[in-house]
Amino acid sequence: MQKQSSIEIMAIAEIDRSLMELRDSTVEKWGEGNIPLIVLASGYARILIEQWQSIDDREKKTFFSEIERLLCINDEELQTIVATGFLERLSFDILSDKISFSILEPFLGEKSKEYCAKICSL
Repeated sequence: MQKQSSIEIMAIAEIDRSLMELRDSTVEKWGEGNIPLIVLASGYARILIEQWQSIDDREKKTFFSEIERLLCINDEELQTIVATGFLERLSFDILSDKISFSILEPFLGEKSKEYCAKICSL
């Protein structure tokens, strides 16, 4: 088993803290059990971009592989949550110059890449 550096552990702790803040703020706004999944997906994308530099490339690849897998599942509701919540938030961050498409592109699967490129008119 590979030992994690203190920097990696601190990065994970920061992401965990951000996810807990996301949960708390959405529960406060929407109520327990009433949070739209699109809102959570958008929040996850925001946190991902905010924490981008502290996340290991392997973890980014694994995460975006899962996003791509979810887009390929024959479940229209799930695809809508991922596309509208997560990918549109990424596209907003690209258009707002919070991150460039060229930085994200190596991690995006084909469907994700096409979706973001279309939204961003790339």
